Amino acid sequence: MNEIKYTLLSDGSSDKRLIQILNWLLNEHCPKLTVIPILIHESINNPGPDNSREYPLFIIF
Repeated sequence: MNEIKYTLLSDGSSDKRLIQILNWLLNEHCPKLTVIPILIHESINNPGPDNSREYPLFIIF
């Protein structure tokens, strides 16, 4: 495994700022892995997948 994927479930535009913090945190603790973030914005009009298996991830926030 050369990469770590994580999914951030977002309900607002300010959650995008968390990507930088999570990237830094994962790079500090897993420096040999490539960090791949995925941001999924969920809202009333766009609820996203119902099943967490549909999210591409190793970690979900």
